[in-house]
Amino acid sequence: ILDHGSKVADGSPQELQENIAMNIVEVTSSDPYVAQDLLSAIPEVFSITQLGLRLRVLVPAAVDDPLKLVDSAVGGARLDATTRLVKANLEDVFVAVTQKQPEEARV
Repeated sequence: ILDHGSKVADGSPQELQENIAMNIVEVTSSDPYVAQDLLSAIPEVFSITQLGLRLRVLVPAAVDDPLKLVDSAVGGARLDATTRLVKANLEDVFVAVTQKQPEEARV
């Protein structure tokens, strides 16, 4: 993966997905905009990508319980939403290695 002409990640798609230093929490909500606003306020949340009614929330692997972190944010607001941990896809890898680029995200 190149970012501004510099290689930021290298490997097969499977290797990149397995070695991402992020947990991915998928949030499905009838109001993803409200969910995104709530989650954006959490300092531990690295990135949020919206895909229709679903959000893919990237949380660094150093965070102990990313599912609980995300679940409590949307649940505390009484937002109708479901959360689950999912495997990274290549878009998640791209976002992790090109945004802000903390050392933990590098593959």
